[in-house]
Amino acid sequence: MSAPPAFQFYAERFVAGTQGFPTIDVGAYILLLCYQWTYGGVPADNRVRLAGIMRCSKQTAEAIWERLCAKISKGDDGIWRNPKLEEVRGDQERYRARQRSNGSQGGRPPKEKPKETQKKPMGSERVPKKAVFQNPQETSQYSELSTSLDESKNDSSNERPPRDLLAVHDRLFQERYEQKPPKYGAKEAAIAKKLIKDYGFAKASELVHALFDSRDTWIQSKGYAFSVLANTATQTQLIAAMSGRSPQQDGLDGLREFVRG
Repeated sequence: MSAPPAFQFYAERFVAGTQGFPTIDVGAYILLLCYQWTYGGVPADNRVRLAGIMRCSKQTAEAIWERLCAKISKGDDGIWRNPKLEEVRGDQERYRARQRSNGSQGGRPPKEKPKETQKKPMGSERVPKKAVFQNPQETSQYSELSTSLDESKNDSSNERPPRDLLAVHDRLFQERYEQKPPKYGAKEAAIAKKLIKDYGFAKASELVHALFDSRDTWIQSKGYAFSVLANTATQTQLIAAMSGRSPQQDGLDGLREFVRG
């Protein structure tokens, strides 16, 4: 299987990890990481090839390598790699495997329905306490909200509040970037409300997951912002990707099928 075309670049970590490096070393380091991601390792034992990757003379490459070799270690198989980049590769492969598994089983497994309880006499209901999100990571931008996700609702319900869908985006954004997304506003809330109205919560949630699994250059350039889901063409493209068809094949028929399914 070919390597994914992109990997997460944690800017803050990279800047901290290359503090004190001259500019030429930083450029060479990035080129080596890109080569490793594409081909699985760095040919450090072949200084001619190493110089070609770094785009400099052999003498310069040897001097740079002396300073960079602490970042790239030799494995038991004799291949030189940056360990952190391989961790990122493993994370992506596990995520893609989960997506494939969910797809082969007809989508993400449904949540268990709550057990039915005996109805209490009218007037005996207790006033619910102020609830919290089940996942602590999803509370970052919702502390001001007094009610929680209502797990007793069917996922396909159009009555789920927009914040529930934004919470899904918030969690996936933090998993990918290890930082909080830009603060959500009225625009994002309106988009979430419309997505839930058009598709139901479960399918709107699938669209959010597909957004983060997308390899589309335009979507990646937006940093997987929630607002890109307002574009009908983007929705069509994501739905087509999930169905294994091209956006031209899908079009409006694909949208209708997605809603019906």
